[in-house]
Amino acid sequence: MILSHRRKFIYFAAGKTGTGSIETALHRYKESGALARGPHGKHIPPLWVRPEFPEEQWSHYFKFGFVRNPWDWVLSNYFWNKRDTDVPRSMQKFEREHFEEHWEIMKQFQRGLPGENRFQHAFLSDEEGRLLVDFVGRFEHLEHDFAQICAKIGLKNLTNAPFKSLASSPTGLLYLNRVCKLLKLDYVVLPHLKKGSRPAYVDYYTDETRQLVADRYARDIEAFGYEFGA
Repeated sequence: MILSHRRKFIYFAAGKTGTGSIETALHRYKESGALARGPHGKHIPPLWVRPEFPEEQWSHYFKFGFVRNPWDWVLSNYFWNKRDTDVPRSMQKFEREHFEEHWEIMKQFQRGLPGENRFQHAFLSDEEGRLLVDFVGRFEHLEHDFAQICAKIGLKNLTNAPFKSLASSPTGLLYLNRVCKLLKLDYVVLPHLKKGSRPAYVDYYTDETRQLVADRYARDIEAFGYEFGA
């Protein structure tokens, strides 16, 4: 989560939706100790933060998060949670046993509504299923949607090649952020972090695991209009 009182925005990081890139781009606007009493951490849902704000203040802050195609999101989470094993190198197909293992692992990361497994829609919603954010971007349109967010909060999103090239390395990005901060320039660059080398997610699924995701994550699929392969 990134909270900026000065810019009046809150970014809620749902996990495996480009969070590393977004947090890197907006990090210098994060205000340390912005929540005096509330929760702190990276993957904090708006449901936990909402009580810390008076209604008028909450309504004036621009609140946003990102989501990802559930079939791609499930696979990305599985690879991440198995990153210290040989699974990422050896797995050819995402079988039922892998999905069931994923489902059990995700129970350890309950965020959003109490007692639920981890779902993207629940992460961004209240107990009645109403979204608590003003804008939901898509991982599949990360650059485009991030540009819309920057326009809303008054930041200049630098997309031309020299800046993108500079931001492609940690040292270059650090230098760029320091210069912008020193000169008080409200410029940001969205780096492409954690690039994966695996093929498209559709290549991993069997008919069975495709349907398992469709059944278990039906709310996310319906809420955000996702389809397999799209």
